[in-house]
Amino acid sequence: MRIYGQFGTDQFSGVDIRKKMNLKSTLVRFKFIDDNETKSNNDSPKLLSSNLIENKPLTHIVRVGDSLILIAGEYGVSVEAIVALNNIKNSSLINIGQSLLIPRNSLNSSSSSEKILVVSGYGSGHGVGMSQWGAKYMAKRGDKAKAILQHFYKGVEIKPFKKYFL
Repeated sequence: MRIYGQFGTDQFSGVDIRKKMNLKSTLVRFKFIDDNETKSNNDSPKLLSSNLIENKPLTHIVRVGDSLILIAGEYGVSVEAIVALNNIKNSSLINIGQSLLIPRNSLNSSSSSEKILVVSGYGSGHGVGMSQWGAKYMAKRGDKAKAILQHFYKGVEIKPFKKYFL
């Protein structure tokens, strides 16, 4: 997922999003709804207010590897618009850490087309205390089954299987 915000953009994997949102299950659905859907429903208050910033330009802090072409593409604006807004004399000279103003357009605008992310889901995996992804990672790095089980189930004793245990 790529998130566009007032101070730039960032990209997250599904695993990162689950961790940041403290979601315990993969049984999760993400849906974007139009901001005006929350305005028309009195039971669901408006989650985000954008009226104060809808005409102000965005701010982008130049990172290593950035160029005006990349920045313009990231925000869906023209290089010329960024150059004009920032009074840049030589478009090949931007500095790491430099703050650039980015004009708003239909892609990065926070006007009436703003979307709200709704996350819904349930469950917490199988609920037995072992992360399948964690176990897979440990196995790929060479950990044996006994070590993996002892990692997830503290204080257990691993014994060979025998018929009389049934």
